[in-house]
Amino acid sequence: MKTKYTALYFLMLVFTLCAGGCKDDDVQPLPQAVPLKMTLNSTNLVMGEKLVATFEVENAKDKSLSLNEDVEIFLSATREGSDENVSQLLFNEFPASVMMRQGESLLKVEIPVKQDGIDATHRLIFKAFARGYWFGKTLNVASSLLTVSDYHHTTVTLKENPDSEVKEGESFILKASVETAVHTPLEITVTPKEGEEVFYEGLPLTLTIPAGEQTVESEAITIKEDGAYLGNIELTLNLQVNNANHPLTSESLCITMLDIDKPLGSLLEDERHVYTYPDRPFVSAGNKAQFTKWYKKEAFNMKEGDPHPNKDLAPIWSFLNAMEFHRIDNLFPKAKRPTSNDTYVTNFLAANNTAATQKDQAVDMDRYSTTTPEGYLRLWGVKEQRKATGGGTGMKEYGAAAVYCSKFMNGGNIFAPAHTRIYPGIRIEVRARVRGKKNGMNSAIWLMGNSSEGENSNAWPKCGEIDILENPAGKVNGQNRAFATLHFAKNTENDDHAPFVHRLLNNFEEWNIYWCEWRSEDEVAVGINGETTAVWTRQKNAPEPALWPYDLKMNPNGFRLILSLNLKNQWALGSNPDDSWDDGFEGISYEDSKTNPNTPRMEIDWVRFYKSAGYQGGSSPVFNKKPY
Repeated sequence: MKTKYTALYFLMLVFTLCAGGCKDDDVQPLPQAVPLKMTLNSTNLVMGEKLVATFEVENAKDKSLSLNEDVEIFLSATREGSDENVSQLLFNEFPASVMMRQGESLLKVEIPVKQDGIDATHRLIFKAFARGYWFGKTLNVASSLLTVSDYHHTTVTLKENPDSEVKEGESFILKASVETAVHTPLEITVTPKEGEEVFYEGLPLTLTIPAGEQTVESEAITIKEDGAYLGNIELTLNLQVNNANHPLTSESLCITMLDIDKPLGSLLEDERHVYTYPDRPFVSAGNKAQFTKWYKKEAFNMKEGDPHPNKDLAPIWSFLNAMEFHRIDNLFPKAKRPTSNDTYVTNFLAANNTAATQKDQAVDMDRYSTTTPEGYLRLWGVKEQRKATGGGTGMKEYGAAAVYCSKFMNGGNIFAPAHTRIYPGIRIEVRARVRGKKNGMNSAIWLMGNSSEGENSNAWPKCGEIDILENPAGKVNGQNRAFATLHFAKNTENDDHAPFVHRLLNNFEEWNIYWCEWRSEDEVAVGINGETTAVWTRQKNAPEPALWPYDLKMNPNGFRLILSLNLKNQWALGSNPDDSWDDGFEGISYEDSKTNPNTPRMEIDWVRFYKSAGYQGGSSPVFNKKPY
């Protein structure tokens, strides 16, 4: 097993030698603050194993240092995200405290995991507490995350593809993993369901995790093209493992083969009415060299002024800018250096961690957003206790992501990432999908007036808001209804006026293109794929035309774009949601949430900006590299 060290430092008292009783060869006093290292034999344990915690005085300059007084170290084990004590549930003879005696420099504590009766995976916080002492930079207490389960399970998945969907003609990689390194080679047999062998090219018969390792990956496996429209097909791979101590989490793996020969559908539900190849990325000349090393399929080479690829839109709209989530160093300097949460966070979006977005959730861009290897942005939510950030305060029940761009404030202040002026004469397209157990979640793509902050600010709703997409999923509106709404003041008392439209999408969990055209200072239109769902004008929709905020008089710095999740949404759940509303995802741990298909999430393939002849963006500040 791998050994994990958690460095614990505590402040030792300096003793004064008294004249009456101490000898030169007595226990050496500690002349300075010294570290106490705690070594755990494993952070992943199963029934019948032992947790071994070793406390050791460590000092590189003086190996003879030892304690000059007795120190009582209190131990506890609580479930991750709560105060529930699980020490007796999971362990035998769990000690409430242990004594590290005067003169000792090492103490080893063995705590056996129960031999049987554990039938699930438990994530817990193991804490060590010593009153009056320092552990690292924290007074009194230090902690480590542990996992305790029945067996060391074997999991087989499609690498970084939680939806297990593969298009005809494209490839995937099988990944087998266990929670801890195996002692002997672990062999997983892979057998396609009878008759389905013809769909694969390069499918291995076995996957073998070598001794001392935890994972193995296959070579690329291709789903063959069939040249006919048969609809999406569910394929099954049957799995077996050669070691009973490493049982499979599932003895089969289902893969959805996506048919690429689908005929064109309705204007509302088929994104190909906007782009013939909606999943084909845009790339700028400056990023092309890095991009072609990362992405091996076709792309559009785009520059500002190019006509819209759609022949019907091209006469009005020319290309301005885009956010494409290529995992390359130019767009994403941390591509080879993920955050401490092992996520890949883009640098042309910033955290929208306002108080309003953190009513029941803490917003943490580094923890709950990532750029995937496929090249799209994933924002997701988890039920766990987290402290609000930025403009929010206090502990929240949930964690989620919310991001923004194009924030240009009054007084000329420029906020990173500021790369596109959202002004009259702009068309914004967002290719997005919403998946997982989304009950109680409102996924939103929206624009907020930049006059909401800064000098001469206008309080909401006077500042203006355009909701391109909201999906308040729950008992009130169902799961798959897409709303679009304007918010602005209808009178001088600043009461909200909110004309809206909504559409029920049968394919809501698939990719769709949600768009907004700020056509002029007097007109805003919204739509989904090829359908225009609403056109709002100052003349027809503003009770008080002077308060219409979609002009440069009210918003001289335009609008900013926000992508957000909102968990425990009252619009979705009603005014009195019961405690079970989050049952679909409340038991998913943070680490599991990254790949669990039930995790509530919104995914963005790209955001594209086009301009018309009336666009007055001029020489607005631009992000230091093209974000596409």
